[in-house]
Amino acid sequence: MHRIIILLSLLLFCRSVSALDLDITEACKEKKEQQNAMFGKMSTSYSEAFLSGQCIGFEKINVRYSRYEIIYLDSFEDLPKACSEFVEKKEALVPFLSTSLSEATLAGMCVGAIYKVSTICNKAYGVRYLDIAKGIVDLSAEDAVNRIGYHLGCNEYQYGQ
Repeated sequence: MHRIIILLSLLLFCRSVSALDLDITEACKEKKEQQNAMFGKMSTSYSEAFLSGQCIGFEKINVRYSRYEIIYLDSFEDLPKACSEFVEKKEALVPFLSTSLSEATLAGMCVGAIYKVSTICNKAYGVRYLDIAKGIVDLSAEDAVNRIGYHLGCNEYQYGQ
């Protein structure tokens, strides 16, 4: 029975990171439900914390698209840390066994931020979140955003030049 629950949790986690399935409206609805809950920031499950994190990341990143280039404006200094958490969870054999709710929220923030950049430059389908997240783990927030733009084909110039 435990194996079935773990398998279903893995499937749900993997499904929630697919670009075609990412629904920011649903994620923000979950965030609002958590804010209105009796215990505020407490979540009832890892998948809910991950959803809430997607909304937070989407709202927190401040970028714009100008002349074929994503421009980082400010505000999301924890993006590389969030993506490090996302990579750690995606590469774990059983992602949620050792994951706290705050770690699940951080992982969701990475996905939400990547999704925001992809929607700004009209590349929201077929996004390879794990590949992008792996490439920005050790960067500054500004370099991370530039790398996301480059990976998605939004930036006119090659990253690092």
